[in-house]
Amino acid sequence: MKMSRIKWVALIAVVLLVGFAYVEGATLIKSIRILNGMFSNAESSYFQVSTPEVIVLDNQTKLYIFKPASNEKHPAMIFSLGLWENGTDPRLQKPVETLVNNGFVVELVESNDTASGYLTNNSVNSLVKGFTYMENQDYVQKDKIGFFGISVGASVAYVASANPGIRDDVLFIFWLGGYYDGMEYVTDVFSDSTVHNGKIIEYHADQKVKNALLTMGIIDEETAGRLAPTKDREEIRALLESSSAIKERISAISPSNYEVEVKIFAVHDVNDSYVPFTQSIRLVEEREVDAHVQTELVRHAVPKVDVELFQFLKEYVKLVFLTNGVLKLTEN
Repeated sequence: MKMSRIKWVALIAVVLLVGFAYVEGATLIKSIRILNGMFSNAESSYFQVSTPEVIVLDNQTKLYIFKPASNEKHPAMIFSLGLWENGTDPRLQKPVETLVNNGFVVELVESNDTASGYLTNNSVNSLVKGFTYMENQDYVQKDKIGFFGISVGASVAYVASANPGIRDDVLFIFWLGGYYDGMEYVTDVFSDSTVHNGKIIEYHADQKVKNALLTMGIIDEETAGRLAPTKDREEIRALLESSSAIKERISAISPSNYEVEVKIFAVHDVNDSYVPFTQSIRLVEEREVDAHVQTELVRHAVPKVDVELFQFLKEYVKLVFLTNGVLKLTEN
């Protein structure tokens, strides 16, 4: 079934639901428009709609800012990017275009470390600087700024939201496929397993993830060599914790070590081979999360449509209401 047909069937189904939700109808319809834009496979006119303003804050942080056409003040969505992503990544074109066309200022925060494949405190600091910059722009509604976190960028957005300089100002985090407990995540990846409902289950991370953990400055070469021969979770955890340097690096970028006062809307691919879905479940179990959807409609952090129609519609409706929760926060 072609995407256009799925999209319109989903649109009709959800519009019918709007009739039973009169009070929230306006934001529900806007939510449908945004999701349709995200899932659309039409050619993007992104750079024609809004050419980014590029701001270089320092040698670590570059901002790409996209504004709606009107001169009014707008809510802002700050993108916290995944590893090796930068502000010109073509995969970001459709979501940015969709949000701008629906009244959001969008800021892509490019951290030099993250774009180079390293996850460090610099990644967090760049995000804090990007948020502060947005707060000081006269075209932004200063009390309606939130994060859109992609993959590990969701985790970085969470840690940044705990920063004293912005923690009281972050309105929400849209969490897409992030990890919650850094030590457990590394253990999942190297043990080929994860823990769900108290039981150890099989989980095989993409080899790119293992390679990244070995090259991104978190695990040193000696420890990596000791990890390679074993799949035992307890042994792997003990090896990681035996190195104070590794513990410090992982703890600094692990959301489980931080308390935040922010609305969280979490979406996770149930078949995610980059970050196991159990990481978002841990987030839900240990923190106050406003909405959580496990879905087959994303492949890690990219929308997909090769899903059986009934399943598509069922999960699409869940995503509409989750998106509606975000939009209600940004309404005047």
